Amino acid sequence: FPYTTLFRSYGFYEIGFCEDPLVGPWLEWVEREHPEYAEAALSQVWPRDYFTEEDRKAWQAAYDEHMQPRTSPPFNENNYVSPLPSELHPTHWITDQAIDFIDRAESSPFFTFVSYVGPHWPHDPPAPYHESFSPDDLPLPIPREWEWDDIPQIYKDKMRPLPSHAETTLKPKGDYTIEDWQMQRAMYLGSTRFIDDEIGRLLAHLRETDRERDTVVIFTTDHGEVLGDHWLDGKGTQHYDKSIRTPLIIRDPRRGSAAEEVNRLTSSLDLFPTFCELAGVDCSDITLSGRSVLGSTDQSKPAHRELLIVTEDRNPARCLRTLVTEDGWRLTIFPGEDYGEMFHLLDDPTEQRNVYRDEAYADTRAALMHRLVEQLNEYINDGYTQ
Repeated sequence: FPYTTLFRSYGFYEIGFCEDPLVGPWLEWVEREHPEYAEAALSQVWPRDYFTEEDRKAWQAAYDEHMQPRTSPPFNENNYVSPLPSELHPTHWITDQAIDFIDRAESSPFFTFVSYVGPHWPHDPPAPYHESFSPDDLPLPIPREWEWDDIPQIYKDKMRPLPSHAETTLKPKGDYTIEDWQMQRAMYLGSTRFIDDEIGRLLAHLRETDRERDTVVIFTTDHGEVLGDHWLDGKGTQHYDKSIRTPLIIRDPRRGSAAEEVNRLTSSLDLFPTFCELAGVDCSDITLSGRSVLGSTDQSKPAHRELLIVTEDRNPARCLRTLVTEDGWRLTIFPGEDYGEMFHLLDDPTEQRNVYRDEAYADTRAALMHRLVEQLNEYINDGYTQ
């Protein structure tokens, strides 16, 4: 599979690849081991540029047969019940691959990177997980705080306005209702519960095979999901807190059973030095932007005072730059736009008061902008040039 070469360049010896398009080892496994579900599995993949005309015809036929009926109300193409039983779903397959690798890893230490595709658009929890949460019981999306004429085009391109905001002449991206949003949230949470159970299955296997006591487990993710808050969907081109805040949980049995909550800024760049410290590997001679989150004795890497968050895109207008500070500020600039965002996340956690243009905060904005430029200079000096 073509992606295996890429991942080997990062030092992985064995790759069981499963990513958003779902083309590759997972699909081949279903076709080989469970041919009765081959068409249903094919209906889940994303057609790619390298598909032949025959491939596309086969995919379209599978989609029409297995998916089209599942996208009718109350569901749609973004949220539906998987046509596959849970034991054939990619989420379950990924866990099986991890367990199989651990069982074959006779030598120690070893490193296993278990990356779940979900919860990701389209949200497709298998039965019975699609019924884990009732849409009627979920909180409504947080309303938008901006005016339509004031926002950048990248926001306008993603709008799914709620009926209560019908005062605009906006053409929404799809005709989403409150019920649609609540269903999307329920299906997202159903997918999340499915992953929770699969992680539980993986941890139980470590315990049952007597590996739990000497295995460090780190749980994190790459982004969040706004799920209709501020009229927006998804991730990436909006840096609201729900999109950029990610979990980081570390379980190290050598440190005892007492839980410790560390309330400071961390970044995915911190994972590598954290891994090194956990493994007793000295990485002090390597130039790193991150720092271990475990309180390393290396005082040259103090805790983050602020973090730079960058969205890269082939379209320069979509390349947001954000600074999040230790004292709770979030400043975001949009290339080529007068619009900007500045929220104090401690006082305004739902980000309803944008003070970017408020003259009472002009000095604070100037100071944050200066710190953002400093961080961008470091980012460029580290080899990132876009």
